[in-house]
Amino acid sequence: MIVVTGGSGFLGSWIVRALYKESMPLVVLVRPDSDCWRLDGLENIKIVRSEPPDWPKVISEIKPRVVIASDWEGVAGLDRGNREMQFGNVSRSLAVAQAARDMGVEAFIAFGSQAEIGPRPSPINEDADDGPNSPYGESKVHLRRSLSAIFSESKTRFVWGRIFSVYGPLDNGAGMLPSLIRTLRKERSFDATSGDQVWSYLYAADFAAAVLRIIKEPDFSDIVNIGNPSGVPIKEVINRVAQYMNRPELVNIGAVDIDSLQSQYLIPVTSQLTTHLWEPAVTLDEGLRSTVDWFMGTPITWNNQELPLLKAD
Repeated sequence: MIVVTGGSGFLGSWIVRALYKESMPLVVLVRPDSDCWRLDGLENIKIVRSEPPDWPKVISEIKPRVVIASDWEGVAGLDRGNREMQFGNVSRSLAVAQAARDMGVEAFIAFGSQAEIGPRPSPINEDADDGPNSPYGESKVHLRRSLSAIFSESKTRFVWGRIFSVYGPLDNGAGMLPSLIRTLRKERSFDATSGDQVWSYLYAADFAAAVLRIIKEPDFSDIVNIGNPSGVPIKEVINRVAQYMNRPELVNIGAVDIDSLQSQYLIPVTSQLTTHLWEPAVTLDEGLRSTVDWFMGTPITWNNQELPLLKAD
């Protein structure tokens, strides 16, 4: 049995779909008021609704083999600067981890972010020094170190999946790409920076495949970078989307100043995944077209599963 916390979110739902396709027994653990629309179409999936303080007890009762902690509040926008919210995530995750350790789960997988590292001029290794410059990044670093301490003398395999810019269908959040598509869909102008930042863009299906590989292969451990090892300038992503949507005249590149705290170069070195013969299977063009199509209401199928249509935004 595998427990996924936060399985109703963008990344969590892709993980759940990957596990479902593999017929792995799983339980999705969410808050009582969570909207689970991203899981529509998955038949007979077990969803347990419970308040976060009760999650450790629920996990102890379920006795899973693996716990995947994908629950996190405040992943975009101004919420990243909300210290109380960010470190509330830490407390919740640590309580779940302690319950998992006490019952001796085989593996505990949690997720970090490129925000742990801060600005770097070169590709980021899995053993790169920490350098967060936001409460979001600081809370991720604190959680990773605390989890390492919790599992250091246990039999549980601990993996910290450090995520670099995942995108795709089912993401209707406040990130740059969803905001761009929503804006152009409404035929409004989109003001952007110069777009010279070079970032990793990983399609959600490739992210889910990486997590599945981590679950199956017992020699994955510690920090595992999950991202596309090939970077692309942000302005290229923006222009490709605008061209595909036939709205290039609505994009104003250079109209907004780049945030001085924003990383200009975010490319991961995916050493552990590469060793296990994982690499992105979806090209940027394919991924962007699929994402735009989903926002425009075109049915998208992945692994013979038709993804739920966009919820009204």
